[in-house]
Amino acid sequence: MFNSPLLKLTRGYRLQIAGLVVLGLLVTTTYVAQALLVAQVLTTILNGQDWGGVMVPLVLILVLIAVRAGLVWLREVASKTMVENIKAAVRQEVFAHLLDLGPGYMQGNRTGEVQPVLVDKIEALDGYLASYLPQVFITLLGSLAIGVYLLTIDWLVGLVVFAFMPVVLLSQNWSKLVQGEKGRAVFAAFGSLKGDFIDNIQGMTTLKAFGASQQQGEFLKKKSHRLYKATISNLTVSTWGSSIMGLAISGGTALVIGIGALHLAAGQLALSQLMIILFLSSEAFRPVTDLARYWHASYSAAAAYDSIQEFMGTAPDVNPGIAPVVPQSLPGQPEISFKQVRFSYQGGHRTALQNLSFEVGPGETVALVGRSGAGKSTVVSLLLRFFDPQSGEITLGGKSIKDYDLATLRSMLTVVAQDTYLFYGTIADNLRMAKPDATQSELETAARAANAHDFIMARSEGYNTMIGERGAKLSGGERQRLAIARALLKNAPVLILDEATSSVDGASEAAIQQALERLIAGRTTILIAHRLSTVIKADRIVVLENGAAVETGRHSELLDRRNAYARLVAAQQEMV
Repeated sequence: MFNSPLLKLTRGYRLQIAGLVVLGLLVTTTYVAQALLVAQVLTTILNGQDWGGVMVPLVLILVLIAVRAGLVWLREVASKTMVENIKAAVRQEVFAHLLDLGPGYMQGNRTGEVQPVLVDKIEALDGYLASYLPQVFITLLGSLAIGVYLLTIDWLVGLVVFAFMPVVLLSQNWSKLVQGEKGRAVFAAFGSLKGDFIDNIQGMTTLKAFGASQQQGEFLKKKSHRLYKATISNLTVSTWGSSIMGLAISGGTALVIGIGALHLAAGQLALSQLMIILFLSSEAFRPVTDLARYWHASYSAAAAYDSIQEFMGTAPDVNPGIAPVVPQSLPGQPEISFKQVRFSYQGGHRTALQNLSFEVGPGETVALVGRSGAGKSTVVSLLLRFFDPQSGEITLGGKSIKDYDLATLRSMLTVVAQDTYLFYGTIADNLRMAKPDATQSELETAARAANAHDFIMARSEGYNTMIGERGAKLSGGERQRLAIARALLKNAPVLILDEATSSVDGASEAAIQQALERLIAGRTTILIAHRLSTVIKADRIVVLENGAAVETGRHSELLDRRNAYARLVAAQQEMV
């Protein structure tokens, strides 16, 4: 009946819940008053009295119906306001934890399975917080008061009502034993199906190109059937509990009326008292019936919150430490140092970085090159502290990056990646990701420096142009120039270029390269490139093989050595 984890969410809202209980009891009072008035009307009619005596009760019944409608409206508004505030707080906490978990968590989990935790499962809390929990108190207090009143009219009738109430309430606990697990199975099947749907929607072009639509359709059909079976199994348990409850309510009401009729025939009850018993016995079980109506939703909420708690219990890959220091001032052009860094991804079969050591001086541009899988992108992930190395140390501005507050550390770094991610919204919205308070003038200055202003203004809506999901309405070169403009707006002292020109055509590359040169100026830069032609101007080049630095030097020096770097250059020239 009471779920301890869910009850903790109501801290700070106990007075609002008490208010909802009071409103619910007032609604119950209107039903009781209406039942008494109806009993009075029927008694008057059955006794053959003047019909004029029923006019006032009928008018009062209409007034009670109007008052009840107002109370129900007020209760709904109050409950929704309260629960939306609770859900907003939970959603903020869950999203903050997701950010703490970082990209490493998402590498091992599907988007479609994480998304329900942020949306669907939080929405499912409605059933318990807004409806079920207040109704528990309304049921206990309202039904108890009606039962006590019935005891004063006929003690046996009152005892029957009290005897059947535990049966009604215990029928809920019977299903509790298995419904929690059933509910979790429903959410697991739902999350899995949602993940598959998102995969297929995002990969629709590939499905069509390979003629795999029917094959995937059959796969989704099987997943849908799994969700169907889990849902039916859950509903079966819920229905059995509701059926037992309904049987207890109907049986109790029928028995009460039967006893009342016998006592009337024996002269132990007046007709007016039988009428009161007739209508109040059903009102005694009305709060319980309402509780039964919210029962399934309450256990869906409990199962949903179990999943949320499981997610919140996931430990981040990176421990921010105890009270990390926020420096009073940040270095203008900080140096970067990797010292004997060793790192393996969780579950990885090989070491991604092996005792890697290199330095990037203040304002220096150092290129990292190597074959695919050499560890270049891992360097970026470690510098941003998406992961921590198993051994070794990474310093920024002469301090270990673990000594920085995570937000401060990441404010010092800006990344322009190969796969630029743009959010659904306008061009201006995406640029302001780097600087939320940027003025229109600042947006245009950054866009001009990134060679993006002209293509933006060529669109009728300019900076207010909607760019679609992931920037689908823009070309690859346009997306990349917006990423550069965004990096210019952030104006961080450390720049990381991760294959920033590898996925653009030749026509766009010149404009992007020019924009990158403006971006690099005055910043400590790590340049990761597959096209070796883009690293020729770097101050130094570090060649990686199997996670280790095997060569370091300038372009011409490395060519003269005719080792790893020279082999990479020769291999690319053969492919041209």
